[in-house]
Amino acid sequence: MRILIILIFIFCAAPSHAVEMSIHRPDETFVSEDDGKIYVYDAEKLAPEEATELADTFFKWYGMGKYPFIYKMPGIEDVFVVAAVGYQGGENKGIRFYLVKRKNKHFRRSQTTRGAEDSLMLTPTFYYHDKTVIILAEVGAESSWGFTVFRFDPERGYLYWLGMIDVAEPAESFNEMTSPIEVTRVFMDNHDNKVTYTVEISGDIVLNPGNKEQKTYNYKGESFKFVSEGRKFVFQEPGAKKEN
Repeated sequence: MRILIILIFIFCAAPSHAVEMSIHRPDETFVSEDDGKIYVYDAEKLAPEEATELADTFFKWYGMGKYPFIYKMPGIEDVFVVAAVGYQGGENKGIRFYLVKRKNKHFRRSQTTRGAEDSLMLTPTFYYHDKTVIILAEVGAESSWGFTVFRFDPERGYLYWLGMIDVAEPAESFNEMTSPIEVTRVFMDNHDNKVTYTVEISGDIVLNPGNKEQKTYNYKGESFKFVSEGRKFVFQEPGAKKEN
């Protein structure tokens, strides 16, 4: 009877499958053409001709003053992300992502995310697994402010905002703080049919850089974790366990 109960528990319990997502850091290449067109593209994922064609299309849509940064969604055909400045009224201003798709050799506009307001950068690092893509996009100005995080849903073909992670690497002054992206990994966990994403940083960090809640944590061999929960990420200090 005891063995039967154990077997029932094993087969009925919902398994948790946490997997580390693959990472792609774009190889950004600067292009300045004789006609005044300036853009940047990921030379690892895009051929020069492909990048030029998308840049020309983007300039036709939005004008020459955009200076687009062009990226290709890893692991997914004919889907591109372009970072460029835009304005859609009110506080919806600043650099943002434009989701672009290609069908029958033609590019078409699919989605525009909310602007990053006063940030001067929106630099993506891509994490991907089984066509799900997480984008950790660095925001900041003179220094790094942290990441704004998006998830690309391959079924709906849409970018969903998952929240902000206000974190940087410590420095002598706020203006010298940089991003911890080089020591950052992302894990996808499917537990009880609920998918969560955990961002792990293996290095010293500053939470809430530049404001009154700023706090430094020293890395002691166990990663700092930020777990997705709705449209926010919850910080877990080393040794803490996520509540199910």
